[in-house]
Amino acid sequence: MPALSSFEVLAESLLPKGVTPLTNVPFVLQAYFVQVSYPNTPKAAPIQFDLTFEETTNFNQGVGQPGLLAQFLDEKGLANNYAGFFTAGKPNGFLAQQIAPGQTKIYSVTVLPPSGAARAAAPIPQAGTGWRGIASLNPKTANLLIATPTQRQIYFSADMKTITDTVVYAVPTVSGKTLI
Repeated sequence: MPALSSFEVLAESLLPKGVTPLTNVPFVLQAYFVQVSYPNTPKAAPIQFDLTFEETTNFNQGVGQPGLLAQFLDEKGLANNYAGFFTAGKPNGFLAQQIAPGQTKIYSVTVLPPSGAARAAAPIPQAGTGWRGIASLNPKTANLLIATPTQRQIYFSADMKTITDTVVYAVPTVSGKTLI
């Protein structure tokens, strides 16, 4: 499958426990998004594609696979949870997706933030979960889809009751192009 970009999703404190005497260490959630658009061209037919994620620990580190939230915004802008991200015997990701000419869909993966008790227990470094790897986009017909990956971060106060900052940035594609 053609590699689209690297990805990283995480939910963790910004500093590990014990590194500093601070008790109110901020918390960050980072998500990965891919906007997939199919320009409207005459006589174009819908295209099927897979958006897959190869992660080094197979999403088992930290809170594990139940902590992953996979969603997509459909062509009407409606948010949909995607339960088929982990399917035994198949690649992890959004499989057998279809997009029609003139449509745009947005796919996202993020880690659900752990509860206060789970964060306090600190079962893994920095009391969180972080997954990194390669996202690949494999359309059935090449050079028709435009794919734009982004990372989005939300910083919270230590009690996760207040958003203190947000950041969005584009992720470079492996090919340097967005036409896939």
